[in-house]
Amino acid sequence: MSQHDWSFWGIYTSVEFLLGFEFMEQLDNKDKLILLRSFCVKASLFAGAMRAKREGRDRLMTVDGRDVYPDNLKRLEVLKIDIKSFSLTRLEKFPEGLLHRIRSLLVCRLIELKVTSEEFALVNVILCCNPAVTGLSESAQSILAIWQKKCSSYLFQYCQYYYQHTAPTRFTDLLSLCHVVNRNFEDVQYMTMLFKIYIQGVKYRRIVNEVV
Repeated sequence: MSQHDWSFWGIYTSVEFLLGFEFMEQLDNKDKLILLRSFCVKASLFAGAMRAKREGRDRLMTVDGRDVYPDNLKRLEVLKIDIKSFSLTRLEKFPEGLLHRIRSLLVCRLIELKVTSEEFALVNVILCCNPAVTGLSESAQSILAIWQKKCSSYLFQYCQYYYQHTAPTRFTDLLSLCHVVNRNFEDVQYMTMLFKIYIQGVKYRRIVNEVV
């Protein structure tokens, strides 16, 4: 399968995974859709990074062992856009820092923290239960806030049991993964935009276009 096919299946699998959360049963269909659109790509990136860590890799790869974004992207030239003047000034090389962040930033942070499966699962729910997502009903916001607080408490108790005196620091480090996932998602959005503009023939499936 192509990288785009893997992206589709990663997002599809994440949707199925998220629908299995208990709190999803308490939300109406409109709120479910808003939450899934907000989080399914992040869940896919987070799961892919955790899989890479378990496999002893230092960057995101497809299930069949290929880079999610290959090195030959570095040869791609892109236009520099001056946002203030709305002008295209000159050609620049593809931003290598962007490529590195997408492939390695989240994976390396998981490796650095030696994140366990239990910690990964709890952070996943905490990240998903975001009552601040735009468009959610007041009822959904209340439900998600309760679940986020509950899972944060579970995570802190876990840290207290396994890390004792360093529990607060461990708890803070694990919650910081939410910021890394969000940054990873923003980079993927930007990369997707570059693909659509500069690479002819790139077509994303409908579900990918709707959530990235």
